Amino acid sequence: MDFWKEFSKTVSSATESTAKGAEKLTDMAKLKYKISSLNTKLTDTYTEIGKLRYSEKNGDVVSAESYTELFDRIDELNLQIAESETELYDLMCFVSCPTCGTRMKKDCRYCPKCGERR
Repeated sequence: MDFWKEFSKTVSSATESTAKGAEKLTDMAKLKYKISSLNTKLTDTYTEIGKLRYSEKNGDVVSAESYTELFDRIDELNLQIAESETELYDLMCFVSCPTCGTRMKKDCRYCPKCGERR
């Protein structure tokens, strides 16, 4: 009877571990998609700036406010991308080097870029 109790615990533990792993992979995929979408919006915003500048070159009058709104959008998108990347790296068990900011696995003792000890 003890064998079956142990077996049941082992199977239950394995199932729980698998479910947690699947949830982590799902969260990582969602963050990667979010980062990709934000990068697309960022590229689109840079394109809008280029179109405004081209309009100016052709004699159109473009308000400074138009540029300011786009610059603010770029700042906000960059912030959202950085936050999402940090969240993704946390899920992937990565940390940043305190000296140069390079991402590395949590179990690394030295930064692979600058050699700083963690």
